Amino acid sequence: MKNINFLLLGTYLSLVPHLSQAQCVATQDCTTLGYTENSCSGGSGIKCPFGNKWACLKNESEYKQQFCEEYGFLHTCSGTEYAGGIGKACNGKYTTCNCLQGYEWNELTKECKNPYADCTFGAMYYADNTCSNEYIADKQLLGIVVYEKSPEENGWVMTHKNVAHVDRWGEAAVYTKISDTAASASCTNTAKLIALGGQYKAAVAASNYDGGNRRWCLPSYGVLNNLTEQTNFDKFNNVVKEIKSKAGADAATLLGEDYDVIWSSSDYSTYGTWYLSVGTKSASMYHYYSTYNGLSKNRSGAIRAVTAF
Repeated sequence: MKNINFLLLGTYLSLVPHLSQAQCVATQDCTTLGYTENSCSGGSGIKCPFGNKWACLKNESEYKQQFCEEYGFLHTCSGTEYAGGIGKACNGKYTTCNCLQGYEWNELTKECKNPYADCTFGAMYYADNTCSNEYIADKQLLGIVVYEKSPEENGWVMTHKNVAHVDRWGEAAVYTKISDTAASASCTNTAKLIALGGQYKAAVAASNYDGGNRRWCLPSYGVLNNLTEQTNFDKFNNVVKEIKSKAGADAATLLGEDYDVIWSSSDYSTYGTWYLSVGTKSASMYHYYSTYNGLSKNRSGAIRAVTAF
């Protein structure tokens, strides 16, 4: 309080030279001399001797607010995205804020924001970790969002074209027990399959894909199953068509365009591994292929790599 009082006194005294100057110099312009207000609340000010303008004295609350703002204490850090302020408050405000899970402090806009708010299913995902519903030619396109991010788990991006095809998933009539179907298991499943040896060709092919300096994996059942929803299937292929129209016919591959099987990393049994069976207008999940005596692991198929965000 003592500091505030000194500030108030200093400001009051600082007006005295203005009054002295008004008596000693030729100008009699009130605004030039610092009298800029039409009136002062409660009469707390000094009236220009040459007109009707006033120089107002600030109260303690106003000085405190000005002081805090000058030192960057601008944020209340309240709202659904905020977990409170960082450090001490000044006049009830902070320089930066803590954000709730799923939100990040944006230094540019000075607010808590969801960095992946635009990364909904079907959005195009770029190497700078941004999403758009429009194709942007001067940015590196990594793929299409097929599983949305939430505060509880990662989102997943799938390549907009087949990155490889293999003559079989892996060892026929061998159950690896690497059977986790959760979306989050895509990369852990892939790593376990690769650790068993190069005979698990689907996992190796997905892992070998190089794009955007990221880790790529064979999608789990949980990721591929999202494409069995008819609206998702149609949206994915419509985005692929958009990419083709802007970047060229070879830039992207429609689901089912080349191969009707897209492999997952979720093993099912001795005789079958989960895969996405793709038709021209829809898709379903299966884990065996009767034409091959139930040994779906011997079936040739396409590889669509996925990466987490």
